[in-house]
Amino acid sequence: LIAQRNRELWHVANIVGGMVEKKFNYGDADRVFHPVDRARQNGATPLWVACQQGHNEIVAKLIAANADLDKNFARGGGSRYGGTPLFIACEKGHAEIATKLLAANASVDQAKDDGATPLYIACQKGHVDVARLLLERGAVVDSSALCEGDRVEAKYQGRKYYPGKISRDCGEGKYDIAYDDGDNETAVEALSLI
Repeated sequence: LIAQRNRELWHVANIVGGMVEKKFNYGDADRVFHPVDRARQNGATPLWVACQQGHNEIVAKLIAANADLDKNFARGGGSRYGGTPLFIACEKGHAEIATKLLAANASVDQAKDDGATPLYIACQKGHVDVARLLLERGAVVDSSALCEGDRVEAKYQGRKYYPGKISRDCGEGKYDIAYDDGDNETAVEALSLI
């Protein structure tokens, strides 16, 4: 496993370093390194691997080399792995990488084959800072999934997020919020909720 990861990172580093289409020897087999979006045997692109591993500098260089920001990696057609580079960065809680990808115009709402979005996975994994970033960049909230009594963090008066719970569904994607500190707010838009 360690040898495989080292080979993947070597692959990424050589592409970033401009050693495209050169041969390198790994014991028994020669490997040829290909252009920036060329996927490994398992389907992962260099950008996806760098985002997964949290390699900020490599991500920046791959973005500068015009790597495909929205290439979906579906390992074996399953839904356990995969998604876009932004999806995996959000899953791992790499806020700085997510910021770089969004600044380069990565699609904020591109879902995996199973329907999971970057916002969904950030929330599921408890990465509140990443979820806030996605919301600030226009991620769509499926407000039909919110119910009275659900715990949320809401942008109080549109400024700062505070914990509370939904006290009433006002309809049309708006909710009354009862904050943990005792304050209440009415008709908060779903886009202001985490």
